[in-house]
Amino acid sequence: GKFQLALDNFLKAYNLALEKENIEDQREISLAIAAIRNINGQHYAAADLYKRSLNLLKQKSSSTEGYYDDYATLFYNLSLTYLRLSQLDTSKYYVQKGIELARLEQKKEDFKDFVLVDAQINFYKRDFKRAKDTLLKYINDFKGTSKAIKLYYLGKIEKHNGNDKVATAYFKTIDSIVSSTEDPFDEVKDVYQQLIISSILEDDEKEQIDYIEKLIY
Repeated sequence: GKFQLALDNFLKAYNLALEKENIEDQREISLAIAAIRNINGQHYAAADLYKRSLNLLKQKSSSTEGYYDDYATLFYNLSLTYLRLSQLDTSKYYVQKGIELARLEQKKEDFKDFVLVDAQINFYKRDFKRAKDTLLKYINDFKGTSKAIKLYYLGKIEKHNGNDKVATAYFKTIDSIVSSTEDPFDEVKDVYQQLIISSILEDDEKEQIDYIEKLIY
Protein backbone atom coordinates (compact mmCIF):
# COMPACT_ATOMS: atom_id res chain seq x y z
CA GLY A 1 0.00 0.00 0.00
CA LYS A 2 3.01 2.36 0.06
CA PHE A 3 2.44 3.32 -3.55
CA GLN A 4 4.90 6.23 -3.80
CA LEU A 5 7.74 4.15 -2.37
CA ALA A 6 6.80 1.27 -4.67
CA LEU A 7 6.70 3.61 -7.68
CA ASP A 8 10.12 5.08 -6.85
CA ASN A 9 11.65 1.60 -6.75
CA PHE A 10 9.88 0.39 -9.88
CA LEU A 11 11.22 3.43 -11.76
CA LYS A 12 14.77 2.64 -10.60
CA ALA A 13 14.30 -0.97 -11.69
CA TYR A 14 12.91 0.13 -15.05
CA ASN A 15 15.95 2.33 -15.72
CA LEU A 16 18.23 -0.59 -14.88
CA ALA A 17 16.25 -2.81 -17.26
CA LEU A 18 16.73 -0.18 -19.99
CA GLU A 19 20.48 -0.09 -19.36
CA LYS A 20 20.67 -3.89 -19.58
CA GLU A 21 18.31 -3.96 -22.59
CA ASN A 22 16.20 -6.48 -20.68
CA ILE A 23 12.92 -6.40 -22.61
CA GLU A 24 11.19 -8.93 -20.33
CA ASP A 25 11.85 -6.89 -17.17
CA GLN A 26 10.89 -3.66 -18.95
CA ARG A 27 7.53 -5.17 -19.83
CA GLU A 28 6.81 -6.59 -16.37
CA ILE A 29 7.88 -3.43 -14.55
CA SER A 30 5.75 -1.30 -16.92
CA LEU A 31 2.70 -3.30 -15.84
CA ALA A 32 3.40 -2.57 -12.18
CA ILE A 33 3.95 1.14 -12.82
CA ALA A 34 0.75 1.29 -14.90
CA ALA A 35 -1.22 -0.30 -12.05
CA ILE A 36 -0.01 2.40 -9.65
CA ARG A 37 -0.81 5.10 -12.21
CA ASN A 38 -4.38 3.76 -12.42
CA ILE A 39 -4.72 3.75 -8.62
CA ASN A 40 -3.63 7.41 -8.62
CA GLY A 41 -6.19 8.26 -11.32
CA GLN A 42 -3.50 8.80 -13.99
CA HIS A 43 -5.32 6.71 -16.58
CA TYR A 44 -3.73 8.28 -19.67
CA ALA A 45 -0.27 7.47 -18.31
CA ALA A 46 -1.42 3.94 -17.48
CA ALA A 47 -2.82 3.40 -20.98
CA ASP A 48 0.44 4.59 -22.51
CA LEU A 49 2.42 2.13 -20.37
CA TYR A 50 0.09 -0.77 -21.18
CA LYS A 51 0.38 -0.03 -24.92
CA ARG A 52 4.16 0.15 -24.60
CA SER A 53 4.13 -3.24 -22.86
CA LEU A 54 1.92 -4.65 -25.60
CA ASN A 55 4.36 -3.41 -28.27
CA LEU A 56 7.27 -5.00 -26.39
CA LEU A 57 5.34 -8.26 -26.23
CA LYS A 58 4.61 -8.13 -29.97
CA GLN A 59 8.33 -7.64 -30.61
CA LYS A 60 8.96 -10.81 -28.65
CA SER A 61 6.17 -12.78 -30.31
CA SER A 62 3.51 -11.63 -32.78
CA SER A 63 1.68 -14.87 -31.99
CA THR A 64 -0.22 -15.39 -28.72
CA GLU A 65 0.92 -19.01 -28.64
CA GLY A 66 2.85 -19.55 -25.44
CA TYR A 67 2.06 -16.01 -24.27
CA TYR A 68 -1.64 -16.29 -23.53
CA ASP A 69 -1.46 -14.91 -19.97
CA ASP A 70 0.62 -11.91 -21.08
CA TYR A 71 -1.71 -10.96 -23.93
CA ALA A 72 -4.88 -11.61 -21.90
CA THR A 73 -3.63 -9.43 -19.01
CA LEU A 74 -2.78 -6.55 -21.32
CA PHE A 75 -6.07 -6.72 -23.24
CA TYR A 76 -7.97 -6.77 -19.94
CA ASN A 77 -6.04 -3.88 -18.39
CA LEU A 78 -6.29 -1.80 -21.56
CA SER A 79 -10.04 -2.38 -21.80
CA LEU A 80 -10.55 -1.26 -18.19
CA THR A 81 -8.25 1.75 -18.49
CA TYR A 82 -9.98 3.04 -21.62
CA LEU A 83 -13.33 2.43 -19.94
CA ARG A 84 -12.19 4.71 -17.09
CA LEU A 85 -11.24 7.28 -19.73
CA SER A 86 -14.73 6.96 -21.28
CA GLN A 87 -13.15 5.95 -24.60
CA LEU A 88 -15.76 3.27 -25.10
CA ASP A 89 -14.92 2.22 -28.67
CA THR A 90 -11.26 1.69 -27.79
CA SER A 91 -12.25 -0.21 -24.66
CA LYS A 92 -14.60 -2.34 -26.75
CA TYR A 93 -11.77 -3.09 -29.21
CA TYR A 94 -9.56 -4.57 -26.50
CA VAL A 95 -12.48 -6.43 -24.90
CA GLN A 96 -13.24 -8.09 -28.22
CA LYS A 97 -9.58 -9.05 -28.62
CA GLY A 98 -9.71 -10.59 -25.16
CA ILE A 99 -12.98 -12.42 -25.78
CA GLU A 100 -11.64 -13.90 -29.01
CA LEU A 101 -8.41 -15.00 -27.32
CA ALA A 102 -10.15 -16.51 -24.28
CA ARG A 103 -12.62 -18.34 -26.51
CA LEU A 104 -9.78 -19.66 -28.69
CA GLU A 105 -7.87 -20.93 -25.64
CA GLN A 106 -11.07 -22.13 -23.92
CA LYS A 107 -10.37 -20.05 -20.80
CA LYS A 108 -13.85 -19.86 -19.29
CA GLU A 109 -13.02 -17.63 -16.31
CA ASP A 110 -11.12 -15.12 -18.44
CA PHE A 111 -13.94 -15.18 -21.01
CA LYS A 112 -16.37 -14.29 -18.22
CA ASP A 113 -14.17 -11.41 -17.03
CA PHE A 114 -14.00 -9.91 -20.52
CA VAL A 115 -17.75 -10.33 -21.06
CA LEU A 116 -18.43 -8.48 -17.80
CA VAL A 117 -16.24 -5.56 -18.88
CA ASP A 118 -18.27 -5.60 -22.07
CA ALA A 119 -21.41 -5.33 -19.92
CA GLN A 120 -20.03 -2.16 -18.34
CA ILE A 121 -19.28 -0.73 -21.78
CA ASN A 122 -22.84 -1.55 -22.86
CA PHE A 123 -24.12 0.25 -19.76
CA TYR A 124 -22.29 3.46 -20.71
CA LYS A 125 -23.44 3.03 -24.32
CA ARG A 126 -26.98 2.94 -22.81
CA ASP A 127 -27.65 -0.60 -24.02
CA PHE A 128 -29.13 -1.35 -20.61
CA LYS A 129 -30.93 -4.57 -21.51
CA ARG A 130 -27.81 -6.29 -22.81
CA ALA A 131 -25.77 -5.06 -19.84
CA LYS A 132 -28.40 -6.27 -17.35
CA ASP A 133 -28.75 -9.71 -18.97
CA THR A 134 -24.99 -10.30 -18.77
CA LEU A 135 -24.66 -9.04 -15.20
CA LEU A 136 -27.55 -11.19 -13.94
CA LYS A 137 -26.11 -14.24 -15.69
CA TYR A 138 -22.83 -14.08 -13.77
CA ILE A 139 -23.54 -12.07 -10.59
CA ASN A 140 -23.65 -15.11 -8.28
CA ASP A 141 -20.17 -16.17 -9.38
CA PHE A 142 -18.69 -13.21 -7.50
CA LYS A 143 -18.27 -12.04 -3.94
CA GLY A 144 -16.78 -9.08 -2.10
CA THR A 145 -15.78 -5.96 -4.01
CA SER A 146 -16.08 -7.67 -7.41
CA LYS A 147 -19.72 -8.49 -6.66
CA ALA A 148 -20.38 -5.00 -5.27
CA ILE A 149 -19.20 -3.36 -8.51
CA LYS A 150 -21.54 -5.56 -10.58
CA LEU A 151 -24.42 -4.78 -8.21
CA TYR A 152 -23.74 -1.08 -8.68
CA TYR A 153 -24.42 -1.30 -12.41
CA LEU A 154 -27.55 -3.37 -11.80
CA GLY A 155 -28.74 -0.74 -9.33
CA LYS A 156 -28.12 2.08 -11.78
CA ILE A 157 -29.99 0.20 -14.51
CA GLU A 158 -33.00 -0.29 -12.22
CA LYS A 159 -32.83 3.37 -11.25
CA HIS A 160 -32.87 4.31 -14.93
CA ASN A 161 -35.88 2.01 -15.46
CA GLY A 162 -37.76 3.72 -12.62
CA ASN A 163 -37.54 0.74 -10.25
CA ASP A 164 -36.34 2.77 -7.27
CA LYS A 165 -37.05 0.13 -4.60
CA VAL A 166 -35.12 -2.55 -6.47
CA ALA A 167 -32.25 -0.10 -7.03
CA THR A 168 -32.18 0.80 -3.33
CA ALA A 169 -32.06 -2.89 -2.41
CA TYR A 170 -28.99 -3.33 -4.62
CA PHE A 171 -27.34 -0.24 -3.08
CA LYS A 172 -28.02 -1.51 0.47
CA THR A 173 -26.39 -4.83 -0.41
CA ILE A 174 -23.35 -2.90 -1.66
CA ASP A 175 -23.26 -0.99 1.64
CA SER A 176 -23.25 -4.32 3.53
CA ILE A 177 -20.38 -5.65 1.39
CA VAL A 178 -18.28 -2.48 1.71
CA SER A 179 -18.90 -2.27 5.47
CA SER A 180 -17.69 -5.87 5.75
CA THR A 181 -14.69 -5.72 3.41
CA GLU A 182 -13.66 -2.12 4.20
CA ASP A 183 -12.64 -1.99 0.54
CA PRO A 184 -14.45 0.95 -1.10
CA PHE A 185 -14.40 1.61 -4.85
CA ASP A 186 -14.97 4.86 -6.75
CA GLU A 187 -18.68 4.33 -7.37
CA VAL A 188 -19.39 3.89 -3.64
CA LYS A 189 -19.70 7.67 -3.35
CA ASP A 190 -22.64 7.56 -5.74
CA VAL A 191 -24.12 4.58 -3.84
CA TYR A 192 -24.19 6.52 -0.57
CA GLN A 193 -25.60 9.62 -2.27
CA GLN A 194 -28.44 7.46 -3.62
CA LEU A 195 -29.01 5.88 -0.19
CA ILE A 196 -29.09 9.33 1.46
CA ILE A 197 -31.80 10.43 -0.97
CA SER A 198 -33.72 7.20 -0.34
CA SER A 199 -33.55 7.64 3.45
CA ILE A 200 -34.80 11.25 3.13
CA LEU A 201 -37.77 10.09 1.05
CA GLU A 202 -38.47 7.36 3.62
CA ASP A 203 -38.15 9.95 6.43
CA ASP A 204 -35.60 7.70 8.16
CA GLU A 205 -33.33 10.16 9.96
CA LYS A 206 -31.15 7.47 11.60
CA GLU A 207 -30.32 5.86 8.24
CA GLN A 208 -29.76 9.26 6.68
CA ILE A 209 -27.14 10.20 9.30
CA ASP A 210 -25.52 6.77 8.99
CA TYR A 211 -25.14 7.05 5.21
CA ILE A 212 -23.90 10.66 5.42
CA GLU A 213 -21.19 9.58 7.89
CA LYS A 214 -20.17 6.74 5.55
CA LEU A 215 -20.04 9.10 2.56
CA ILE A 216 -17.84 11.55 4.52
CA TYR A 217 -15.57 8.70 5.63
